[in-house]
Amino acid sequence: MSKFEKAKERLRLKPKDYTYTEARSLLSQLGFVEYNKGKTSGSRVKFYRKEDQRIILLHKPHPDDVMKPGAVKDLLEFLMDLGELWVMEKNNTLQYKGYHTKIEFDSEEFVLRGKIEGINDLVNFECTHIKDVEKEFHKAVDDYLEFCKEVGKNPDKEYKGNFNVRISPKLHKKLAVISMQNGDSLNASVEKAIQAYVSEEHTSKAYLQKTITILSETLKTKSTYQFDKTSNGFNSKVIPFSVNRSVKMKYN
Repeated sequence: MSKFEKAKERLRLKPKDYTYTEARSLLSQLGFVEYNKGKTSGSRVKFYRKEDQRIILLHKPHPDDVMKPGAVKDLLEFLMDLGELWVMEKNNTLQYKGYHTKIEFDSEEFVLRGKIEGINDLVNFECTHIKDVEKEFHKAVDDYLEFCKEVGKNPDKEYKGNFNVRISPKLHKKLAVISMQNGDSLNASVEKAIQAYVSEEHTSKAYLQKTITILSETLKTKSTYQFDKTSNGFNSKVIPFSVNRSVKMKYN
């Protein structure tokens, strides 16, 4: 692995000790020039790449050279969107120039396959060696973008926010009624439900607690049970019931 590839690999790993000096060196190898002309904005450093007119205004840490984790993440995502870096994500997925693919193994043909996900067009690729997966995926994306340019078509963007969902008429009706009661559109209600489902904070415990809260608010009753003075004199929402103390319980 060359020094250049090692430098890209280190950024991919997002180490806690990643330095501004490393970032500046990598950007230089990617064709970005540190721009020292004109006014500066405090500790913000300007980089410019003439070939595609890309601009980076990067915060330079001080007095230490180590960059903040958020700044490293921003730089990595920016270079990934440019197609300068790729990262093998969870579930065998790759990202390049804003497009994703999931790599699958065809056991009958003994080849690795993939396609650009989340677009209306079909762009697929395959290869026989794992080392060629990145190259073939990049080539597929680049060929797609070039062909779109050739025919005068705007390339599809991943997951534009429009998709068809089929649900039962009964569920559709319930959702429409709830949306109307809450003053929301049907789309807004669906978006809220999906956001809750995909949220990282949407754990089973949090969901259960939210459900209990909603049920508690819905089932509130004006009736309260007043304890006597020997019960510290506070109100309870517990509904009392009488117990026949003459009944004896048997336990096995």
